[in-house]
Amino acid sequence: MAVQKKNENALTILDQETGQFVEVTHETQRLASYVHNQVLMGAFISAVSIKKIFDEKLYLGLNCGSKDEYCSTMLPFGIRQAQRLYQIANKFDAVSKSLTGNGLIQITSGDTLENTTLMSHDLNANELAQLGMAKLYELTKLEDENIKDLIKEGKTKVADHELLIEEIKDASAKELSKIISETTKKYKSKISQLTEEVALLKEEKNSIEKDFEKLQAKKEEIDEIEMQYGPTASLLADKKRRLSNASALLNEFVETFVKAGVTDEDPESIRRDVQDLIRRIDEVHSRCSSIYDTVILE
Repeated sequence: MAVQKKNENALTILDQETGQFVEVTHETQRLASYVHNQVLMGAFISAVSIKKIFDEKLYLGLNCGSKDEYCSTMLPFGIRQAQRLYQIANKFDAVSKSLTGNGLIQITSGDTLENTTLMSHDLNANELAQLGMAKLYELTKLEDENIKDLIKEGKTKVADHELLIEEIKDASAKELSKIISETTKKYKSKISQLTEEVALLKEEKNSIEKDFEKLQAKKEEIDEIEMQYGPTASLLADKKRRLSNASALLNEFVETFVKAGVTDEDPESIRRDVQDLIRRIDEVHSRCSSIYDTVILE
């Protein structure tokens, strides 16, 4: 480990994670020493202190160039346990910020070093803070909302099981692990079941929509056939609908006929088709006039 001392108070140390030399002030060294002492206390305060040491790289102030070196030389436990403690702190820190807007721990240096945590302000939270590392680690498997409920209400609903702080305190870490595992397994199973039901409902909905579209198309086809070959309309609404359809068809015919753009320079066969169509128009006009002669006379 490369260490250079620039003066009596400051410490310059190689940050092994960045490869850069970093100058650590005397104040930061004092803070690092204080937080490190907290790491050696109970599980919860160890967790939040390790988080601070890792996040702010305070291990540099303890002549350690990396987290691994800090864990291997300064702690009575290994990197795996330190990582579990860090995970515990991250979980409770997120819940703390959600509840109060502040993190779990604010440690400052000065004439007096102070340690303040979320756990000092709430009875249920204090109860959780007294748990050992194994139980705290099991609680990280719960959702943030469950942890909030435990802090605010002293209980939380996990699947169909109501988990109480008293139950957590009385149970062994193994028993707590079993309770959480079984209840979360039921919860996940219920989620899986609901997901399958939603998928089936979507499939059924899509099938119904397709059947509806087919029926709608069939109805339109039937309406078309009825309009052409069915009995004469009797209801006023039906009469108006058929006249509206006839007008739309006539407009479409006229547009199509005009846009054919036949001229006297086109072949005789095409010009003859135009003549035949005009004759048919005249026939349609005569037929309609005959059918509706009384209407036209009015």
